[in-house]
Parts: sequence; structure tokens; C-alpha cells
Amino acid sequence: GYFWKFNDPDCLILRKNGSSMSENEVITQCTVLGMTGGLLLLTDDMTKLEADRLDLGLKVLPASSVNAKPETLMAGTRPDKYFMDGGEHNVLAILNWENAKESEIPENSFEFWTGKRLKKGEKWQHTKHQVCALQYPKDSNSLILGTTLNLTALADGRIKAKQNGSICTVAGNKSLGSNEGKLVFTHGVEVVEYSGVEILDSFAPHEVELRIVDESWNVKVEEKNDDNEQVDVRENLKRVS
Repeated sequence: GYFWKFNDPDCLILRKNGSSMSENEVITQCTVLGMTGGLLLLTDDMTKLEADRLDLGLKVLPASSVNAKPETLMAGTRPDKYFMDGGEHNVLAILNWENAKESEIPENSFEFWTGKRLKKGEKWQHTKHQVCALQYPKDSNSLILGTTLNLTALADGRIKAKQNGSICTVAGNKSLGSNEGKLVFTHGVEVVEYSGVEILDSFAPHEVELRIVDESWNVKVEEKNDDNEQVDVRENLKRVS
């Protein structure tokens, strides 16, 4: 039945070849399993699994210790929303089981799979079986909006953010399935200090792209006054050894 389909520890299917699942359906599967904290096992032949599909699975591994709950379990045979109530951040997945659907964004958010920053009240146009997975802080004054490192790590505390005025320090460890990604901020930022990571060569005003290289890591950023200014974090960095 439906319950066992999404709680079977062997049901995370990522491969393209030999599978009838579309990329949207694979991403929906990763989202639901990544948020509900079940047993996540990769059942595909790893020697044949496409790199981009493996990447999708790594973004939700290992399983979160915080379990998301369906918001509309009794409304139909399939929930259309899953919500993870985290410590400082929340994750909301809006599912689409049909060909097309329009959803309203409830908060200023970061859409995890497309990498888009979205505003409250904005309309999201789902394509066939496409999920909209939103990360957003509980505090509207928070500088950190989301991350592409892991779907649930900001909500379950594996990545922590501490803010002091215009300074925000983001920290974590090397326990995530993926060690490369972006930190996404509500405003333009400049990196002023970091350790345990490499800052990569791709920069945008609201993002810091990094690779985790040590067991523990942290990145300290300062909010920039001019959001339109292109911030090159390679300049004026103070690395902590």
C-alpha cells in the first residue's frame, strides 16, 4: 500500500536506465524519504548509477533525526504537503501528483532542488509530478535562508547558524552525504572568516559556494549594505588555521 511504498528501506531508486521514473518523480521520492527520517538505502548498482542521479540521493543522506509530518494526510489518498518543524529553520515540501499545479509560496524561501530564492505570495508552477521543497528560517531577520548541501540539515541542527547583528556564522561537520554546495543568504554577504572548507570559484551576492574538507567547519559572513554589489569572497578573507 501507499504507507509501505514510502517506508520501505529499499525504495530509493535513483537510476535512469532500467527505471520508468522521471527525474521529477525521483526528486519527489528523495524529498519525502529525506524529510520523513526513514531508512534510506541506495539500491541501485553503484558502478552503473549516473553521477547526476547519485548527487540527488546524497543531498538527503544520511536520514534526518527530525521527522516531517504530512499536513493533509486525511484529505486524500496522498498527502500534498510535508512539513519539518526544525529548531531555527523549517522545511516545507509541496507535492504535485498531477500533470500541473499552482502553489502559493507561504514564506520568503529557498527552493532546494532548483536553487531559486522565492518571495512570500509568489506563485510556483509545478510541472508534472514536480515537488517544491522550501527551506526558510523561523526568524524573519535571519541572514541565512537555505543551503544546497543538504535538504534538512538546517532544520535538524546538523548545520547551525548563529547571528550577531550583521554577522552570521554557519557551522557544521562532515556528516552529510554531500560535501559540496552553497550557503544561500537573504542579503548580499562577504566572507570574513572560514575554517574547514574551501571557498570555490563561483560567487554571487547572496551565495557562498564551498567544499567541506575537515570534520568540523564554519563560515562567518557579514551582510553587505549594497545588495546589488557583486561580492567576490576571494578578496579580504581571513582564514583560520
